[in-house]
Amino acid sequence: MDVTHPYADINDPVKIGMRILDEDSFVVIGDGCFLGFGALIMPNVRIGKYCIIGAHSVVTKDIPDYCVVAGNPARVLRRYDVALGEWLAPQ
Repeated sequence: MDVTHPYADINDPVKIGMRILDEDSFVVIGDGCFLGFGALIMPNVRIGKYCIIGAHSVVTKDIPDYCVVAGNPARVLRRYDVALGEWLAPQ
């Protein structure tokens, strides 16, 4: 999703779902990522390479490379440490 639906003007006759504001919004998904079923990536979020996004997660902020994230809002559950060659829990 790279747009928002403005709702501030309560007198606007246009239905909220029909209002679209795309102020140069973006979504970037890195190489080798896997997005689980129903995952939502909100506007202006970058997901690093080789990330795994859990089903039905809502990603609201940038995710570094080599992470497993899940939840609403999504949080990092594991991150691959290249130097150690293993997946680690966040500290």
